Amino acid sequence: ARRVQVEGIVTHSAGIARISAPANAKIEEVHVREGQAVSRGRPLVTISLTQGSAGGSIGVEAQLAELDRQFRELQRQKDLAAGLATTEQSSLQAQRLGTEQSILSLEKQDAILTQRLRLDQSQRDRIQRLLTKGAGTKVELEEAERVLLIGRLEQEALREKIIAKREQLATIRTEMSSRGINGVQSASQISQRIAEIAREKANLRRQDKLVLAAPIDGIVGDLALKSGQSADADKSIVSIIPKNSKLEVQLQAPSSAIGFVRSG
Repeated sequence: ARRVQVEGIVTHSAGIARISAPANAKIEEVHVREGQAVSRGRPLVTISLTQGSAGGSIGVEAQLAELDRQFRELQRQKDLAAGLATTEQSSLQAQRLGTEQSILSLEKQDAILTQRLRLDQSQRDRIQRLLTKGAGTKVELEEAERVLLIGRLEQEALREKIIAKREQLATIRTEMSSRGINGVQSASQISQRIAEIAREKANLRRQDKLVLAAPIDGIVGDLALKSGQSADADKSIVSIIPKNSKLEVQLQAPSSAIGFVRSG
């Protein structure tokens, strides 16, 4: 028997389905193995799109990086606002306590002065009675009235200070309340934005993940890539050999050898 070495190719009668990514991507997970039978719609691989910029839009990775930057900045603002609010509240609290103590001290002075004025008034009234009876002098009466007047003026000035301090205390309390409300609102707004960013990141990650499924029933052929590797756009990641497909061999034999070819 004559033997001739010729070139040829092995193909499948129904062809091969080759699955590729729609854009540059990263293989996140491979769900099948070579030689495994799969049905139509069976997940084959999960990819993460990493095309950067396409069609004038910002890629998923760039968007996620920007959202991470915004998240860090908002967290920094939140921590800074919390620290500033604590410092401001501590300062206002100290002012409130100092003002309350000043009011208490002034009120004690007012109580003491009230007692002294009662004594001065009694002394003035006693001199007035003595003068009526001819036992006192006009000079003594004038001196008693002068002392009483000075005491009343002193008490009036003291009570004006008390009123001013009470107004100052009311202002401090209002400021504390306002700062507290503003701080809560600011923290709430920042927390709300942080939550929105978390949702945006989750949505982007869901959009970024793409599951490539088997288009037909068949057998898994070549798995070109593994988890963690990058896949170029339109390059085959996995191939599916159609179910019941037969192998075919195409030989490129010279015409001079055709007559010697026999079945088997």
